[in-house]
Amino acid sequence: MNPYTTSFSSLHTAKIAGKQAPHKAVLLLSIMDLVEAGIITSPRIEMTEALEGTFAKVWKRYIGTSIIFTPKVATPFWHLQNEPFYRLYMNNGRLINGGTGRYSIPWLRENTYAMLDDKLFHLMQDENARAELRVTLVSTYLKDLHSRTDSVLSALTLLGLFLHLAA
Repeated sequence: MNPYTTSFSSLHTAKIAGKQAPHKAVLLLSIMDLVEAGIITSPRIEMTEALEGTFAKVWKRYIGTSIIFTPKVATPFWHLQNEPFYRLYMNNGRLINGGTGRYSIPWLRENTYAMLDDKLFHLMQDENARAELRVTLVSTYLKDLHSRTDSVLSALTLLGLFLHLAA
């Protein structure tokens, strides 16, 4: 079992209307998609157009239009610093440590970058480990959130992830 599975299944998230906020899960899925595509090639994560666009696609795939949550990539980019595997830095190399901060997309793009643990980044490069992490995020934070209340679609999505992991 992947050591980051536990971390991914216990992210510090806001809870609204009885549902855990999906933002961190969507950002992590987006990062993994970009690692898989060869666009992110190091543990350094920057607020780029590619990350924004991928976040929007992943959000649409798993959540669609929500009356509870708004798809804001800046929020998890900032707040993932509260997780043990992600650190946020100012461009001068100073570690950002907590606080509410300013985290608009332009400000984050111009002033910050994030770093993943090296071991996590290497796991994200491995197809099987990546699939296991995806299943954890989807099953923990994203099931039953899509604006389409089609439980068959949710089940098929999870089944596909599990089959990918088993292959």
